Amino acid sequence: MPFLNVTGGNRVLFDYADAFHNLGHQVTVVHPLWPYRFHYSRLRQMRVFVRHLIQGNRVDWYPLKAPLVQVPKLSSPYLPDADLIIACAWPSAYDLARLSPAKGKQVYFIHHYEIDSGSKEQVDPTYKLPLHRFTGCEAVRRELLERFGSDAQVIRHGVDLTLFFPEGIPQAWTVVMPYHPDLRKGAADGLEALTHLQIRHPQLRVRLFGSKAPVQLPDWCSFHTRPSNTQLRRLYSTSGALLYPSRYEGFGLPPLEAMACGCPVVSTKVGAIPEFTSDGRDAVLVDFGDIEGMIVGLEQILSDEQTRRCYVAKSLGCAAENSTVHSAKNFEQALEQLLAR
Repeated sequence: MPFLNVTGGNRVLFDYADAFHNLGHQVTVVHPLWPYRFHYSRLRQMRVFVRHLIQGNRVDWYPLKAPLVQVPKLSSPYLPDADLIIACAWPSAYDLARLSPAKGKQVYFIHHYEIDSGSKEQVDPTYKLPLHRFTGCEAVRRELLERFGSDAQVIRHGVDLTLFFPEGIPQAWTVVMPYHPDLRKGAADGLEALTHLQIRHPQLRVRLFGSKAPVQLPDWCSFHTRPSNTQLRRLYSTSGALLYPSRYEGFGLPPLEAMACGCPVVSTKVGAIPEFTSDGRDAVLVDFGDIEGMIVGLEQILSDEQTRRCYVAKSLGCAAENSTVHSAKNFEQALEQLLAR
């Protein structure tokens, strides 16, 4: 793993690591002391290095059971011999391709087209490296084929039902929404929709969560900084609906987490979301940038308790069908088939 920060992609990887660990496989999660530069300045890279020195070899936001090892950098002398080794970011894909065969068959798990963390000149060649490629949804697979002529096997992610489940009573006219300043996350669209909705329904209250709050926050919004799994579960469970306004996703995990907590979802049709949900059945799906569609979807759920309860029931069923238990078994089977070649 390139770093241990709180990201949806890292949560997925930790889920797989622990699932394989629980199934009896010997799993080691490895991360480098010397950080990758990505698109940061050299000064920022040095600051991250200092943070790694201070933080040490631990992750405090996920209850990881698999062994965690910090190495100076991801190269053969520092890595254990293995049957398989999996890279999960474009800089580590380059390191993977240079490793000794003793480190295992080389797998590149591609969360999304990582142009947000590097230049095209840096990122694009990784999708041509002679590595076994996996990804979490058909949307990313299609993008890899269209852009680079590179195929990948799809292993759709799941939600950990031991962490995300209904807990608490939903509060009327309450919406929860993840906030991220990256334009691709669509936070500006979501806030615009919620502002219009609040004008129509002044009783509306909004809970945002993320790593960094917006510069200005209306008095009808609260912000929850880096909520723990327990706090996030409570946010989902006690909210009337989740708004997910993203413009681009590699997968889109929050809607699945919310559904597992009995929180109906209004989401854009991005990433894997149209693959595990059905519009009008277990979620309301709109095109990205469709502000009015978001408003109408939220009104439909929040203004009619019977409708909301129907979405809740279908959402829980959808989450049960897309759990980490199922995704880990699918990934385990795919990796065993790869080893058997």
